[in-house]
Amino acid sequence: MYDDFNDSISIQLAVLEAVANQKSELGAKTFIKLLSKKLIVSTNDNDIEELFNSFEDSLEIGAKLFPDILKFSRYQEYRLPIYQLLSKLLEKGKVRPHIYSRWKNEIIRDAQYDMTCCFHPMKTISVQGIIMITGAIIIMILMITTMAIMTMIRPAK
Repeated sequence: MYDDFNDSISIQLAVLEAVANQKSELGAKTFIKLLSKKLIVSTNDNDIEELFNSFEDSLEIGAKLFPDILKFSRYQEYRLPIYQLLSKLLEKGKVRPHIYSRWKNEIIRDAQYDMTCCFHPMKTISVQGIIMITGAIIIMILMITTMAIMTMIRPAK
């Protein structure tokens, strides 16, 4: 059904929302598969964020999206909801560092880019921009702290 309605974002959003609301491992895998086939770009900023709300309600299932979902964080519409979900998963201990460590450089790059854009003298800082920067910085701090702790815990060779 998702493939049949390439010209209707509202139907594709409804399909993705239904899949996300399954709150199952299969639903999470299907969600990633559908986004990989055709990434949705909506004129309404809230559409993409709302897709991720179901995964925030069930963090165990939300964790199944990672690390695959991180490839979509390069797109502005997806960056904030992905990093917010990752932040919640890290906070609750549902994601281990090895899951996202490969993406460390991209997360740092995104945070630097967002900070540069938001603090550019010709640009007004939006609330969403501040939230995005804050989320990326929190993730970076958690990543660095977790990696430091893991290094300290590892037995010497």
